[in-house]
Amino acid sequence: MEKLAKDYYAKSHQIWTDDPVPESGLLDEEKESLESCQFSRGKALILFGGAGREAIALAQAGAWCISLDNQWVMVEKGKNAARKLDLPVKFIMASVFDLPFSDAVFNFSLAFARMYSTIPTRRKRIEFLNGVRRILQPGGVFVYDFYLKELPFRQKKVYRIRHWIAALIRGNVEGQMGDGMWNTSLFCHAFKNRSEVISEAEEAGFIVSKVKVYGEIGYAILRKKI
Repeated sequence: MEKLAKDYYAKSHQIWTDDPVPESGLLDEEKESLESCQFSRGKALILFGGAGREAIALAQAGAWCISLDNQWVMVEKGKNAARKLDLPVKFIMASVFDLPFSDAVFNFSLAFARMYSTIPTRRKRIEFLNGVRRILQPGGVFVYDFYLKELPFRQKKVYRIRHWIAALIRGNVEGQMGDGMWNTSLFCHAFKNRSEVISEAEEAGFIVSKVKVYGEIGYAILRKKI
């Protein structure tokens, strides 16, 4: 699934890197989430950083930022945008499942654009969260957004039948209600409620400070235990 996502963005990188995307700033709901966690200047790691939209906005606010993405073309676009604006943002290419940093390096991290929902299976999302928790300092904050959608009864019934068949034939039973494909080629998991989001974060060892949902989008603020 990670390869599928990587291939998707490799094919559509022109959309995601066209000017003025790297310099377009944060969305209103993203600004709200940062205000809610009282983000201040510090060492910030931007995950799924793309062409640098979030990193550039935070650097302009005074943060010391590293932006991480697994697409070379995104990383290069971000470097060029930061250079043009004379901002000290570092862009690196790496996987979010193998973060190339020592323990307890950052006091803040974020993942926007609902990229958390593109991580397939609960097991992989918790693995991702464990990696983020490792690189955060005690008391450090992780902010991310996600998709949320209550499925109609008929779709729930179809899912249960499919899951029962998969278990019967010893197939893939890690699929979840809410799993689907975005634009026919990118995996996306829509959480069914706040409780599902909270349970993943707590299983990964985080303290959940806030989860807010508005329509089919929500954000969560997690803190690493001191």
